[in-house]
Amino acid sequence: MMAYSLNSTNHSKSIEDLNNDLYETNKIPIVFIGLFTPIGILGNFIVFYIYVCCLKRSTLNFLVEILALLDLICCFTALPLSVIKLQFPVLHPSAILCKFENFSVMFYCLASGLILTAISFERFNRICRPEKQQISRRSAIYITVVTCCSSVVVSLPDAWFSNLTPIHIYGLTIQICSQARALEQTAGFLLILSFIIIAIGFIVLMIVILVLNFWIWKTVRHHLRYTESRTHNLQKIKETNKKVKKMNITVLCIIILFFLSFTPELIVYFPLDTAFTQKGIIAKTLFKHMWVLNCTLNPLVYGFFNQDFRNEFMNIWTKCISCRTVTSSSS
Repeated sequence: MMAYSLNSTNHSKSIEDLNNDLYETNKIPIVFIGLFTPIGILGNFIVFYIYVCCLKRSTLNFLVEILALLDLICCFTALPLSVIKLQFPVLHPSAILCKFENFSVMFYCLASGLILTAISFERFNRICRPEKQQISRRSAIYITVVTCCSSVVVSLPDAWFSNLTPIHIYGLTIQICSQARALEQTAGFLLILSFIIIAIGFIVLMIVILVLNFWIWKTVRHHLRYTESRTHNLQKIKETNKKVKKMNITVLCIIILFFLSFTPELIVYFPLDTAFTQKGIIAKTLFKHMWVLNCTLNPLVYGFFNQDFRNEFMNIWTKCISCRTVTSSSS
């Protein structure tokens, strides 16, 4: 982004003028994040509340609670910090915020991917291997702790090498939040190694999740055919299978949303020193922030496909409307 904007800058401009020019370019990505942030906060809060307080306790529901909590934390941390980075591209207010923004995005990406892997394995174990020992709620807690700790460790290099990098141009000294200095020094080797590990891990997770969900789909299809040919109580079997099928579709849609959201972020992980047109810069910046969709749209997936969630949400909504009606009539 800097290559195009700085080269086209008038020599007489101040740092504030330059920042305003870049801010104009970043307006569309900022509006994009701003629109989805309140949706994500409200939606994930509702999901977390309903899964914790209203739905029955199970390993799957616990993992979904953790995923919703991660989404909620992301909406309160990574999204506002990303807006700050876009709003002040050459006047970033703090090196600490710069580090924490890069750390929070990387941590969320890794933790979400690992939790989704755990969800896929839990569904695989329950549907494809029901006779085997299942993942208990206590085991799910251990998995969550290990997931968060490992995500923190892997994300630390991203935070460590992120800093406010001074650039001298046209007599001005600007500060951009980037990892450019680390890449130019010997420390860049560790950053590149970290990126390679993350990229390989992302691909491995993708393959594992896809394979597990393929076997789940195959087992469910086989089970449907088998039970329909062997049982006389077709109505009960169909209702049970329909419930399992909907849960599998919910999990699958969450996984698809994850891959569609984070693959662009992985592709443009490193800033390339390439000149772009202004439209190209806007497209690239939007492409880099597609991960926003994952933490903000997950609640819509839960709500659209999960019948139990929809029922609980409608109960809460009905009670709220009733209370409002009673209050209005009393006043």
